[in-house]
Amino acid sequence: MNLFLCLTLAEWKNLCSKGRISTQTSRIFEIQNLDDNISIDNFFNSIPERHAIGASVDYIVAEIVKNSEEYDVAKEERKSTQVIELANVISFFPFRDQDEWNFSGDAEKIDIKISKSRFENQWIAWTKKQLKKEATRNGLLLQELLNLDSNEDQTLDNLSCGQICDLLTGDIDVSVDPTELTETIIRSYKEFFNVSQEDFDKNSFWISNVISYVNTNSTVDFFEKNPESALIALDLHAKYFEQDFSLKIKEEVSLISYLETLKNEATLFNEFWSPLTIVLFTRLKRRIEFAKPKPEEIIDNLLFIKDMAGTKSAQLLTFIVGVLLGSNKVHSIERIVQPQKFSVALNIDLKVDQ
Repeated sequence: MNLFLCLTLAEWKNLCSKGRISTQTSRIFEIQNLDDNISIDNFFNSIPERHAIGASVDYIVAEIVKNSEEYDVAKEERKSTQVIELANVISFFPFRDQDEWNFSGDAEKIDIKISKSRFENQWIAWTKKQLKKEATRNGLLLQELLNLDSNEDQTLDNLSCGQICDLLTGDIDVSVDPTELTETIIRSYKEFFNVSQEDFDKNSFWISNVISYVNTNSTVDFFEKNPESALIALDLHAKYFEQDFSLKIKEEVSLISYLETLKNEATLFNEFWSPLTIVLFTRLKRRIEFAKPKPEEIIDNLLFIKDMAGTKSAQLLTFIVGVLLGSNKVHSIERIVQPQKFSVALNIDLKVDQ
């Protein structure tokens, strides 16, 4: 195979206009064949992150003829920069065929054909890996910011960080029955949210959402199985339906006591998933999807779970929320929690020669 160089849209236009372009030799990669995954990954990793991970519309690949020492990337004394001549480019192609339109206008002006992508499948696979890495980093960073154990090798409810990311992005085989409680909750979230959504902004959501979750994932209706408990739930629901949703329910002894009793009676809770955790998972997931919760709201919710449900619940929910939030919003929380990290103090001692 020949050599490959990724050009940004601006570089492409410059090359089309001038017929040559100067670039760093380190950006030029030799790829032996399409099964050379290491070289292809190294090539992709060298591309500047100008937009969202996987965004390819702004890039085009130049395949350069390898017929002289000028482009010998293996040569020890190679130059740090190379001049790429348009005449030495064998072909141009985008990472994805759908991006060809962004370059076709300039190509037509100088009578150049844009070829079909050579790396589309590899680019899609690489993007998928990078998104998973980024999601994992976000979850781990949020754990760290809230002083929770943060380790990429940790298992939460018997699931690895990568498996949790796959569940949250829908990258799972839905034909396979859930094996862990976390998987059950994430998969059935929409169903038990829909039943209780009328209460979403009311304190009664603490009751209705948990019971909806239990009914969704049980073969027997909660009210039929537990008539006495159901009557208490109805009374509490009526009482708290008049109140706006609040974390101050920690002071409501009757409500907290009931949820603790429910946790002990049901088999759909464990040390990672208490009734309180399920409610805040539902609320935060929904708010992240359809609203713009402030960083302070996210922090308060997660600290509430840490205080009320314990470290394991907090660790899992915090990782999940970090994945759902994405890099920009996790960084916003980072700037609030660790402001000193981003304050630049310049102590410059200027001395003037006498």
